[in-house]
Amino acid sequence: MAAVPPQVVVPPPVVPEIDQIGQILTWIGFTDATQRLSIIDDAFNCYMDMLALKEKEMFELSDSFSRRTATTGRIVFGIRRTKKLKSLLHWVQDFYRVSSIPSIEGLTEITFTEALTRARQRADVRELMLQQSEHRQKVASPGPLVSENKWTDWEPKFANYLSTILGINGIPLSYVIRENDGPDITGPHANFSEECVARAPLSGVAYEADRSTVHQALVTFTTGQPSENWIKGTNRAKNGRISMKALRDHFSGEGNATRRIAEADRLKETLHYKNERSLPFETFLTKCEKMYNIYDQHGEEMKDDAKVRFLFKKILHPGLANAIEAMKAKITTEAPGSVTYTTVANHLSTAISEQPDFLSKNRMISVVETQAIKGTSIHNADGSINIGHHPNWTQLSPEDRRRVNDERARLGKGKSRRTKQGAPNLQNQLTQLKKANAKHKRTIAGLKTDPAVKTDSTHDKDIEQDAGDAFGGKKSKKG
Repeated sequence: MAAVPPQVVVPPPVVPEIDQIGQILTWIGFTDATQRLSIIDDAFNCYMDMLALKEKEMFELSDSFSRRTATTGRIVFGIRRTKKLKSLLHWVQDFYRVSSIPSIEGLTEITFTEALTRARQRADVRELMLQQSEHRQKVASPGPLVSENKWTDWEPKFANYLSTILGINGIPLSYVIRENDGPDITGPHANFSEECVARAPLSGVAYEADRSTVHQALVTFTTGQPSENWIKGTNRAKNGRISMKALRDHFSGEGNATRRIAEADRLKETLHYKNERSLPFETFLTKCEKMYNIYDQHGEEMKDDAKVRFLFKKILHPGLANAIEAMKAKITTEAPGSVTYTTVANHLSTAISEQPDFLSKNRMISVVETQAIKGTSIHNADGSINIGHHPNWTQLSPEDRRRVNDERARLGKGKSRRTKQGAPNLQNQLTQLKKANAKHKRTIAGLKTDPAVKTDSTHDKDIEQDAGDAFGGKKSKKG
């Protein structure tokens, strides 16, 4: 049986909850003490009661009080007070999302109203995320976990994928696979959503449903892959947290960690920058960043000043000596920490862009691209279509050849060009056909009048009495 993760023990509030709720109703606008007591007795007298309520139940509460008579305690909530009561539910539930207990201690009416507004806005964000959930999941899908070499890239992608799915309590499902078992109360957190992920309770009915959903997602992305074998033992529990821990123990275990660190050590020894031809500076920086990340993931983080020293040591380009010395002098003279690794990298990138080898490389690329365009384009320099000679006519696509011919026809250049090449136009073809037809007519007329071509009567008679003609055969077909 899995151990229950430790939870933060929050001391009870100094002011009793029922008195706090009475003060909250006063700030919301229920200034009459009798009305406040009626609402407390009928709807909620502690924060846990509010945790179980929904927005629509606040409308029902307002409607039920408005239908009462004056003698039975009729109260008209109004739109403004009803909206604040709805925001109150979200305010209370936000405390439980971060493993805390609601309290108004230290708040005033103004600060409490601001807190209600923030709670309402957070609820609107969650509602929008639910509407966009399907699209966000498709975009953030990490794809299958095909091998251990992909684990380092796949794990953060999977965590990001879970952050697009809200759990039962409106918390992103990435809280299920967080590293810490207990709530992280140290902070700071980027936003309230990240605070929920770091501090959400890992217990309760909602958590049990959420961890099952995470396990189903892991099965989806590992089925049919070697990684499937490492979570088969957790299928019975349907616990996504345990399944993720099994994958981490294998892929981020001692063996894989050693290989990853060895890769970083190899980069640290062999990586250097000479010039743009052997290795572009942008690629050099990317490989450096990969090395830094590996060390960071395995608890051997390189500090900013160590990164700067590594950069200076590994740049062997003679034209950057002055730029490096200038940055060293700046680091020495200015306040500690004012010159960061990013500042140094950007300064060196600017210096490299002014080096002759960088300029010549880009110039050569530009010339090659221009020649390639010139060799295959059907356009002139001004953008018009070239209707003249194309030396690479056979290499042009059918669409480009058609466009050239259409432009020639539009400008009246097609007829003269075809005539020069010896191809007859349509009028000449028609004249030649007429002459050939007249010649054939004279030949046929001569044959009809020549006695030598006549046959004897017996032959004609046999033809007329052919059996095939008696049934509408040859003779009918001839007609």
